[in-house]
Amino acid sequence: MKLKDSNDLFGVFIELKSKDNVCKITDVIDKTNIDSITLSLWVKELEEKKYIKQIAYNEIFIDRQHENKYLPPIKKIFYRIISILKALVSIISSK
Repeated sequence: MKLKDSNDLFGVFIELKSKDNVCKITDVIDKTNIDSITLSLWVKELEEKKYIKQIAYNEIFIDRQHENKYLPPIKKIFYRIISILKALVSIISSK
């Protein structure tokens, strides 16, 4: 599985979490083959957003309040298309 950004990583955390909302980092590495530097940077980014908290060397806690912030790939594509269409409408209407 290829990850493009921290949002994709957040989706993997949600997918692999336990009933206690805890995800093992080794499970994420096994599933994604992500390198440790990228993983570390994206974990830090998600922690700064308060989406997750690293509670142990190999464990991530997923904040239930922020799970709905994950954008599946299809939604990301949809939002990108909408923003392009809005820009086109703006350009056309300004002429």
